[in-house]
Amino acid sequence: MKDCVRRKNKRMLITNKNDPNFEFSLDYFQYLIDTHAEFDEEDKKMFLECCELYDEREYDEPRRWSRFVTSICKLNDRYYVIEWDQGLTEMQEDSFFDGDIYEVESYEETIIVKRWRRVEK
Repeated sequence: MKDCVRRKNKRMLITNKNDPNFEFSLDYFQYLIDTHAEFDEEDKKMFLECCELYDEREYDEPRRWSRFVTSICKLNDRYYVIEWDQGLTEMQEDSFFDGDIYEVESYEETIIVKRWRRVEK
């Protein structure tokens, strides 16, 4: 569990160590997703910081100042994708795209590779 998330009365709460009066439930994110509401940039940033990161993929070569990242986060035993640009220097901030955070599921895929070998005579 991340530092900004704690349990209270069987609910996962987001807290801020700089502001002891700040707290709200992770159910807020679930509500936004289930109602197809739009996440603003702050919501996306907090979602990424507070939900459990399950997997992360880079889909392009790192650029000089940032890289495109697809993160798969776990929330309430469901998995979601968020796509964003990660700043690579102390001067570059992370930025989030207009796209939605959407639910995904894993699946297994079998790949058949055809190879050739020498025939012994």
